[in-house]
Amino acid sequence: MIESHFIAALRDFGLDDLADLCESDTEEFDRLRERGRRSVFHKVERIRVLKDVVVRHEEEASRAASAKAYAAGVILIGAALEGLLLLTALDFRFRV
Repeated sequence: MIESHFIAALRDFGLDDLADLCESDTEEFDRLRERGRRSVFHKVERIRVLKDVVVRHEEEASRAASAKAYAAGVILIGAALEGLLLLTALDFRFRV
């Protein structure tokens, strides 16, 4: 019951892609929702959140390349590399 209201609310706000995902692949929707929730509410888990961001950029870069949006893919890969560099620097800082 509540899920149908939630999906209707998503559609009311023009978030049809999220509503479709929630209806067709609840597990993937929940995984992505949890990723977003952690990034907003769990600032103390910055390393984990940053790893999620890097993975998301890599996934989006792959989708962009599949759609022949090569400039967008290159920008996303650059953002992912920047995140990896930051993770490496943080890892080095905590080891010293």
